[in-house]
Amino acid sequence: MDKMNLYIFIQDNYRATSYGIGTYIEQIIHLTNCSKNIDLTLIHFHSKEKELKIENADEYTQIFIPDYCKQQKIRSDILEKRYIKTAVSYLRGIIPNDPNVIFHFQYLDQYELIKLIKKVFRGNIVITVHSTDWSFNLLGDKKQLNNILHQPAEQLSSMDKLLMGLVERDKKTIQLCDQVICIARHSYDYIINTLKIEENKVCVISNGMKDAYHHSISNEKKELLRNKFWLSKSQKIILFAGRLDEVKGIAYLIKAFEKLLITHPEVHLVIVGNGNFNNWFPLINNCWTKITFTGKLKRKQLYNWYKIADIGVCCPVHEEFGLVAIEMMMHKLPLIVTNTGGLEEIVDDKIDGLKVPIKKINNKPAVDTDILVKQMQFLLESPEFAFQLGINARKKFLEKYQLSCFKYNMLNLYSQILLK
Repeated sequence: MDKMNLYIFIQDNYRATSYGIGTYIEQIIHLTNCSKNIDLTLIHFHSKEKELKIENADEYTQIFIPDYCKQQKIRSDILEKRYIKTAVSYLRGIIPNDPNVIFHFQYLDQYELIKLIKKVFRGNIVITVHSTDWSFNLLGDKKQLNNILHQPAEQLSSMDKLLMGLVERDKKTIQLCDQVICIARHSYDYIINTLKIEENKVCVISNGMKDAYHHSISNEKKELLRNKFWLSKSQKIILFAGRLDEVKGIAYLIKAFEKLLITHPEVHLVIVGNGNFNNWFPLINNCWTKITFTGKLKRKQLYNWYKIADIGVCCPVHEEFGLVAIEMMMHKLPLIVTNTGGLEEIVDDKIDGLKVPIKKINNKPAVDTDILVKQMQFLLESPEFAFQLGINARKKFLEKYQLSCFKYNMLNLYSQILLK
């Protein structure tokens, strides 16, 4: 096989690029560094750079295409089409127009860009489905989505029509692609069963992560870390990490934590992540000193929290995959997750984590806070069981989610695409 040119498209103006999608791209960089047959280029759209810029490194190249005309009084969709046309015109002078090129996209809302790339270049179009806009609006409620999709047009509300438009856009985008990568089985089911995309162009490749866990730290080092964060020896740490969005279930976690304090006053909740903190402060009733919001942390700082935490909690109402969960599993952290989306597939209940069901409140998906409280209580009161959960979780991480698994599957897929 001739050398492959791989182009990864990145939207620098999207929040997700700093979270799960950013981590995903980091893993692709790792795996391409191990292959002598791939030339990797990252193309940054809506870059913060003031002018077009190309950076060449030993491992990969980066192309930065800056934003422009931000102050123009013109509809954003028209401006975006102009921006895409200008950017692709520039890329025509850089990217070879041959079949050994793979264009790998990360966002379902890039229909116009993908359409133009497909028109201009002879390469292969790949997209990874990291999330869907309808799931954020409906908090992952597939039953409600199906009801909307099967309603007569005259009965649809304006919001229903918007959601139908998002689903139709997903379908149009995916139909342009030669290969679709789903990071979880439930995404595969949506694409096959709801969007009616042919199975031979869709596959499931779970996210992977470079193993950053070396060995259990000693109690002495744990104490040093605790002292660094001004935590007493008796405090038990409940840890959450992720964007501070409604879909992540933070309101339910705060509610459950306040109930937990009644029986376990020694616990402290640490919430790591960025977002609008003012959405969550009013939900805290008289226990402000027991909850810490750190903001977004660098990975090394976050990993220090993993080392000293007693329980990790991932309690979204909907989650496409769950990178934070596999990070916690990697660090042997006893884990509680909601039984939804990718988390439902990652964790086996009572074997490598505990699950909390999603229920309906006022016809909306919600976390069962009573069971969340019970699961946290159980792990705090059963340290030997919690320890075993952590061991089992790390074992599963090594078997299914470390970078070598992801690398094998992705390199194999890229090769198959070029051999078609």
